[in-house]
Amino acid sequence: MKDLMQYGKAKGIVLLQKYLPKLSPFQSIDMVSNLDEWNAIKDKFGDFVPNRVDYPIGASRKNAIAGTNGFTSGIPELLEKVNTQSENGVVLLLPLKETVEVPPRYEDEGGFNVLFNMGSSILIELVGQGFDGHEVTQGLANHERYVIPWSEVLFIRNRKDMLKNSIVEKSHVKPEEYAKQRQERVRFLHEVVGYDLATIEAKIPQQYSLVPEDIIEALLNDVVLELMQKSGMLQMDGLTRFGVQGNIINETIQPWEIFRGERFMKKQIEMER
Repeated sequence: MKDLMQYGKAKGIVLLQKYLPKLSPFQSIDMVSNLDEWNAIKDKFGDFVPNRVDYPIGASRKNAIAGTNGFTSGIPELLEKVNTQSENGVVLLLPLKETVEVPPRYEDEGGFNVLFNMGSSILIELVGQGFDGHEVTQGLANHERYVIPWSEVLFIRNRKDMLKNSIVEKSHVKPEEYAKQRQERVRFLHEVVGYDLATIEAKIPQQYSLVPEDIIEALLNDVVLELMQKSGMLQMDGLTRFGVQGNIINETIQPWEIFRGERFMKKQIEMER
């Protein structure tokens, strides 16, 4: 049996369950690397289970497969692609704690990254309606961005606090930038994920609107302050530079993993600027 902690995304999910157990949406993690392994456990799942492609830590990411949609009918084809690209690739199967209807990705209410540089700063990046964490982590879109110095974090409770604080760096997407990001998002959801083009065009807003205030407050209270209180534990695990990535679904934040600096060096460099 493969070790979950040797795989990048799997390790991030395990860390999420350890440090933010109340926010982790996952009931368990199953890992399959071939069709035989999938056939042995597929009866555990219905027609849908969130899934992600993963590779061993340190493996090249250039062949990573994007655009998984969660339908179990597509797992055999997904495994075939993974096996073609790498003998070490796997598919993570992530049943949710609660049986809720997972909306198609074009109905996601947004995505986020909260990046921690312990003792220095916290970077919050957000995308809005119709987008998700994929765009933020890949550097494809960024609708709101706030860099909070470590010394100011305890004074920040909401968006208003970030906007009025002269020390907090902030930026918002310009209309022409959003138009380009929207076009690429539509292309990705249609060509890579496989959703109907007309439906996507109708669902993704033509203009960006701010992420709801209660989402900002949830990120600050339930992620930022919660992890600051566990700073000692995090440092014992070697987590001084890390991030929490996820989506905004059903009016709540849904973290998907805690990722480390070795996976997103570009983000870590950006935090140090």
